[in-house]
Amino acid sequence: MSDILLNTSTAEEAHQRLKEIEIMIRDSNYMQAEDALRQFTTPPHFAKDVYARALLNVAEIRWRMGKGTEAVDIVEKALPYAEEFGDERLQSRAYTILGIATKNIGDYSRSLQYYQRAVAIDEQSGFERGLSMNQNNIGSVYFVMKDYPRAIEYFLQSIQTNERINNLAGLVLAHGNLADVYIQTNQPVVAFEYALRSLSLDEQLGNTSRLYMHYSTLGLIAHQLKEYHKAHEYFTMAISESEAIPNYAASSNDYGNLGQLYSDNNSPFFNYDKAEEYYLKAITLAKENNVKNVECAVANFCAKMYAEQERWQDAFMYQRLYIDLERDLNNSEVRKYSELFDFRYKMQESEKQRAIEKAKHDATEQLLHNVLPPSIARKILAGKTLVAERLENVSILFADIVNFTSLSEKISPDALIASLDKIFSSFDEIAEKYGAEKIKTIGDSYMVVAGAPESTQQHAHEIVQVGFDMLDVMKQFDSVVGEEIQIRIGIHCGEVVAGVIGKKKFAYDLWGDAVNTASRMESHGEAGKIHVSEEFVTALTLNRPSDTFSQWEKEGMRAIPRGEKEIKGKGMMRTYFLEKA
Repeated sequence: MSDILLNTSTAEEAHQRLKEIEIMIRDSNYMQAEDALRQFTTPPHFAKDVYARALLNVAEIRWRMGKGTEAVDIVEKALPYAEEFGDERLQSRAYTILGIATKNIGDYSRSLQYYQRAVAIDEQSGFERGLSMNQNNIGSVYFVMKDYPRAIEYFLQSIQTNERINNLAGLVLAHGNLADVYIQTNQPVVAFEYALRSLSLDEQLGNTSRLYMHYSTLGLIAHQLKEYHKAHEYFTMAISESEAIPNYAASSNDYGNLGQLYSDNNSPFFNYDKAEEYYLKAITLAKENNVKNVECAVANFCAKMYAEQERWQDAFMYQRLYIDLERDLNNSEVRKYSELFDFRYKMQESEKQRAIEKAKHDATEQLLHNVLPPSIARKILAGKTLVAERLENVSILFADIVNFTSLSEKISPDALIASLDKIFSSFDEIAEKYGAEKIKTIGDSYMVVAGAPESTQQHAHEIVQVGFDMLDVMKQFDSVVGEEIQIRIGIHCGEVVAGVIGKKKFAYDLWGDAVNTASRMESHGEAGKIHVSEEFVTALTLNRPSDTFSQWEKEGMRAIPRGEKEIKGKGMMRTYFLEKA
């Protein structure tokens, strides 16, 4: 197939021209649009995607004019090109047009099959505009099958999707279709609310191409409310608009509506001759354009009118036509398929919703495990709203970067954050290595605990190893200004309350005097050293009395007495420096 373009120099220009033609179609300028499309659909052909898109535009013009059979033939010609090119939106549009066209010619089971394919493509590609359109289209099939509860369900789904993506054009159609449902179920007041909403949205869009649809709906509502002159005016305007387009399906439908108005013996327009004229015009137009659902409905109206006039032969003929068409449109196989389609669709939606809920749960679980200890995360996921416990003996370590304020003034914010990230990520790995639990970072300060939330007799030994490794890893870091980066470390042990409080921004934290004391050990320490309390040394040496206050070595570590120090908020305390022996 040739890729030569006519009157355009690039594929991009061709698509831009097609976009302009699609606006003509939406504005119901069908003849002008079809003339413009001829350059794209006659040899030599365009690139596959351009050619397929052009053919689909021609098909759309055909179904909008009520020529469903022609539309099907054209789409079937375009579809292989769209599939070969791999354009999912073109494929979705092709199946959508097939669905509309086959619905208009009364092949409802095929219509639902095509819509099902379009929906699958829309969902897979995340094309919500197409999804909303096809939810609406599926509802329209159930509407013509008189399955109004299912029709309402799909129209409401379409409204929900359109509202989510702010698609006003889609909302126009869905509200208009809901108005039609409530007309058929003799609820004109409710129908009027939806019809007005549909019309106001189209006015908001500045769109006049669907006036025939709005006039037709308002005419039916006026007829039900016995406002006969308004009904006549609306039906006449609807026919004028649809014939100007032309849209033969809409015109045939509104000739049928006028026929009903003239056959209503309560109407001031009551006239059997005029009713017959409009009914027969509607049937002829519907038959010529294969609009079976309109032909079927009007045949039924004709049969009833002739029966009222005791024209039994004519009544029998049109009753027979109605029965034959009704059988074709609503045979048991079609009903069976429509119910199966609805069941499958709902099953797919249910499975998709379960998958979404599972993904949300898994994401929440992963997030909680990232910020909370596993045992605490499990309690939160189980629905526990207050997680708190008293722990008799844990070891708490604070590490703080020395001269951080001075350093931060010499480098950019980005470089500062990058350096902190590297340092604290290394600390995270060290904590995990020894089974300790990171609690939080506050600015340039890092807090970690051993013995919480899972208690252990080795908490003091674990936290010391964390401290030693922190000092070792800091030797790898130099600031971007060439200065050595050092930390102070403080450790204390004792009783704490630990847990998660609140319902948002979950964080596992510790409270108690032991936490404050550990923080004081850090702030009263020295760069590159681990400063610990006497209570911690006692825990570390397995309750070895420290009354001699002497230096000792054990298991590769050394405790160096610092003497008694004035610790802010604590008074005089005996403290030590710990180092590797």
